[in-house]
Amino acid sequence: MKEVFDMNSSVRVDAIENLGKCYEFRTAAVIDALRDLLSDEDANARAVAAVSLARTDASDPVTVKFLMKILNDKDRLVREAGCLALGHLQARQAVNKLLHMWLLNDIMDTEQDLEWLKSVLRREMEVEEDNLYGYELMAFCNIEGEYYSMWERVSIQARESWAMKEVFDMNSSVRVDAIENLGKFRTAAVIDALRDLLSDEDANARAVAAVSLARTDASDPVTVKFLMKILNDKDRLVREAGCLALGHLQARQAVNKLLHMWRNDVISHVREAANVALNQIGGPEVEKAMRVTKVLADEIRQLTAS
Repeated sequence: MKEVFDMNSSVRVDAIENLGKCYEFRTAAVIDALRDLLSDEDANARAVAAVSLARTDASDPVTVKFLMKILNDKDRLVREAGCLALGHLQARQAVNKLLHMWLLNDIMDTEQDLEWLKSVLRREMEVEEDNLYGYELMAFCNIEGEYYSMWERVSIQARESWAMKEVFDMNSSVRVDAIENLGKFRTAAVIDALRDLLSDEDANARAVAAVSLARTDASDPVTVKFLMKILNDKDRLVREAGCLALGHLQARQAVNKLLHMWRNDVISHVREAANVALNQIGGPEVEKAMRVTKVLADEIRQLTAS
């Protein structure tokens, strides 16, 4: 303890660290001293004091409150030590603050972004205040019958919502990339957003939305209907993307339209995409129709040659 409070000691930080290591030092006096050191003028001393407090296993409310204060420290290492100490002590009182720090540093850029995300999480969890009950958390962590840890579920929701935010920001420089990224998130909200993007004014956005929809493996009738509409798009790449998406989803409802595209589209790349899609869907109906068309095409070529 003498070394700890000797500001001129060359082994002061080591002494602080040792306080938390030895069982015989895990006394109320030592814990009080370590709490006081969390506001020391030396950032190294503050960080080591946090780690040493964790080693004492002092998880009482007063210690947790002191450790939570250093989460706002101007020094990065001190904040990092505080987070790890609270995690080691399993301090449930600190969950909201730790979540705030994790989201702000790992996903969000500003406090304004974080407030936006918090509003999204409240909506998804169906809570009006910051109070969250067990049954609400269980429902939130359940995605199509699969349960995720709270952190993993929040991360999924945060990244999905952030990607959606970029998608609908018309001035975003990464809008098309964000649309493509949406295909990773296979939730109803994302699928709805991608369907809407099939009628976006930007042809690139429409094409990427079609490909991203295919990646979600959403082969429901509503999605297939939306994709079939873009087969009439004026943009060649959009039609091509629509064909390939329907083929990937093996949408049998689209067979007749794809056959029409394969035979009649004026752009060869679109015809090729329709051909690929039909082969992916397969089945007797497709094989028969394609065989007849190929026979007719061969006959026409022979007539041309003669």
